[in-house]
Amino acid sequence: MGNYSREGINSRLDTLGTSLARFPEGAACPWPVARIFNELVKQARQEVDDDPVLKSIRFLEESADEAAAGMSNALVSTVRALVDQVALSVTPPAPVAPDTPAPGAPDTRDRGPARAGRTTSANAAKR
Repeated sequence: MGNYSREGINSRLDTLGTSLARFPEGAACPWPVARIFNELVKQARQEVDDDPVLKSIRFLEESADEAAAGMSNALVSTVRALVDQVALSVTPPAPVAPDTPAPGAPDTRDRGPARAGRTTSANAAKR
């Protein structure tokens, strides 16, 4: 695979997730599919080098068990969960409108001039 943009990686991960959904969850992930996953992880790491979750994901390996020849060392359900995590790492955060405070930040937006004659319950109690 060439170097993909984040959108390209995300598109491939989406397709991989759809393909994996066709397999029974308890089945071992086929080695050819696992190799595609490994390459997408590698591409994602090139795009996002500071994501601790992405750094913690190990590459899948071909099963050493002769009875599971052609399969990886991971279950399809595990790979599906990992695909979701890799996709989150390459998905840019949703933009925040310039006038919207960040979650947990105090709201300091200018509300314009106060209306004359407007009273609040605190002001009314003082009268």
